[in-house]
Amino acid sequence: RAFIIKQFISLAHACFEMNNFNTLLEITAGLNLVPIRRLRKTWRQVPKRFTDLLDELEDIMDHHQNYKRYRRTLRDCGSPCLPYLGVIRRDLTMIHIGNNNLVQRNYLNFEKGKLLWDVLKEVIHLQQTPFRFHKNPPVFNALNNLFVFDDDTLYKYSLEWEPTDAPLFDDD
Repeated sequence: RAFIIKQFISLAHACFEMNNFNTLLEITAGLNLVPIRRLRKTWRQVPKRFTDLLDELEDIMDHHQNYKRYRRTLRDCGSPCLPYLGVIRRDLTMIHIGNNNLVQRNYLNFEKGKLLWDVLKEVIHLQQTPFRFHKNPPVFNALNNLFVFDDDTLYKYSLEWEPTDAPLFDDD
């Protein structure tokens, strides 16, 4: 299990290196699910350099201060880039909800339109350079046929791997 966690941390770092912030956040979120995070014995077997790397990646994608560090990283990154789509959706929603469509005397709110355009313009800019991946049929098929466990099943397996009443340290 520790090896798999290391692999996911390495994959998250590779996503960061290629400016794939959406997948980066999805991987770090998955590693922080309760059924995974509660595996204390497993996490103790993950080398510190990997847990430190995970901490750094999580700091970059931290939601505090309106994703301040992520937004700075995104602004400074090159192309191609896949931004975290949740932030874009959130920005568009906040602009839509927080601004009336009409202003004084039923005039169109052009400021709202400009705010929406600024977000959409950034998305368009980020799409200008596509990622160039070669299709790998075995990987493509494996990813398309993954079995997804629900939260209860994940937690059940987590308890089987490391029961809550198990000692934290092995006496071996």
